[in-house]
Amino acid sequence: VKKATGLRVEVIHGQEEARLIYLGILQAIPVFDQRILMIDIGGGSTEYLIGAGGVPEFASSLKLGAIRPPDRFFADGQVRSTSVEDCRYFLRLNLLGLRAEMPEPIPDIVIGSSGTAKTILELVQNHIRNNSELQEFSAAELDQVVELLLSLKTRKQRESKLALDDRRSDIIVAGSLL
Repeated sequence: VKKATGLRVEVIHGQEEARLIYLGILQAIPVFDQRILMIDIGGGSTEYLIGAGGVPEFASSLKLGAIRPPDRFFADGQVRSTSVEDCRYFLRLNLLGLRAEMPEPIPDIVIGSSGTAKTILELVQNHIRNNSELQEFSAAELDQVVELLLSLKTRKQRESKLALDDRRSDIIVAGSLL
């Protein structure tokens, strides 16, 4: 990159990525004085941060992203009950240690800051509540989106029935489970 552009690239660790995403959230959403849990589901990793007043209390990054589980459990784009259960089991095992490290109590407000979170919001807007102005959803509505996605067994069904693009239709099942 330096040779082509003259710019020096600095690679950051996942915890620093979480901190920077948190600072970005504080610029975009009026939650500075609230204790929040931030989750950013990327392609290859997911960042978690608990913070309040601009101060991170806990930050972690796991090599669990929206792309890794589909490669392992939904490689052909097909949703099968056995692959769903295997994926859920895999995710639970990988998240147990993270949950044990998080300080109590876990915040009631969770903010998602990724394309996966945005897609889930759009699915709630268009298929659960039919409200395009919606900017938040409940855990129960997330469960409804997961069930909707699991009912569509192929990538093509998710694309045609939910108007998902081909880049998102193959990873949204695993991303919503995560």
